[in-house]
Amino acid sequence: MIAIIGLLATLSVVALSNARSRARDSRRIADIKQIQLALYLFRADEDEYPDPTVGAHNLTGSQVGTTNVYFLEGSIASSENTFLNPIPGAPEPADGPCTSTNNPYRYERVSADSYELHYCLGNSTGGIPSGPRTATQDSIFNPN
Repeated sequence: MIAIIGLLATLSVVALSNARSRARDSRRIADIKQIQLALYLFRADEDEYPDPTVGAHNLTGSQVGTTNVYFLEGSIASSENTFLNPIPGAPEPADGPCTSTNNPYRYERVSADSYELHYCLGNSTGGIPSGPRTATQDSIFNPN
């Protein structure tokens, strides 16, 4: 009898862990879609995607090393409107192939007309493979 209870407890802990991991990935996808919408609205308002180096663009975040990539923090706002406040942070803990380095959401303005959002999925979700991923203005998942 005790062995059966122990087995059931083990199975429920494993199932709960898997459910939490899937929930984190679902939230990551929802967050990225929300950020994409805010960036789209910003571009509609300002005729370009936000440039983190321009203070008037109100996109705050610290630079990742010496790259043009920025951790997303604060809000996405133009001089007239706020589109997302606060910018959601990636769920913790980093899991699967995600690490503390690639788990946070990161933004790169490629040009006035394009950007890349970098994020990481712990498991395959909605047809998007696990691991570090890139979203663009055109798609939630860029396979390249």
